[in-house]
Amino acid sequence: MDELIFILGHFIFLNVIEYSTHLLSHSPKYGFVFYKSHHEHHLVYPPKKLMVERFDDNVEDTRLPYVMLITFGFGFIYNILSFYYYIIFLSETTIYFYIANLLHNSYHLKNPYLERYRWFRYLKKLHHIHHIKVYNNLNITLPITDKLNNTYQVDLNNKYLKKN
Repeated sequence: MDELIFILGHFIFLNVIEYSTHLLSHSPKYGFVFYKSHHEHHLVYPPKKLMVERFDDNVEDTRLPYVMLITFGFGFIYNILSFYYYIIFLSETTIYFYIANLLHNSYHLKNPYLERYRWFRYLKKLHHIHHIKVYNNLNITLPITDKLNNTYQVDLNNKYLKKN
């Protein structure tokens, strides 16, 4: 039971980290660490071109801020958790951000294999709305922290959403 509470609490914590990092990535104040790579992502996928047939190798990788936070976090957490809980923390964090990256990449593909699932189409729509209104729908995986912070937006009448 303690493990389940830890896993659920950690999941919510990861969702808050995902949201917060994404929010910081929209602030030029955070320069190279967050803003530069993420701003490039929004330039590559503007509202007029939210999806591509396949990824171009020269598109800048936007995972750097997350990798930096995770690396720092793993070292810090290793010193405060028992080894058992550290393994749970390490596993859940790795799986969470692997899924977040997979989902995010798939949101920008025209026909990803996940498109057949309604839950995926819903999350993809939220992410595309984010590319139009950049301070809304900052969560990549589940809009938990967006709902808590009133940045969740599911409906948007926009001509670019209808084309995709």
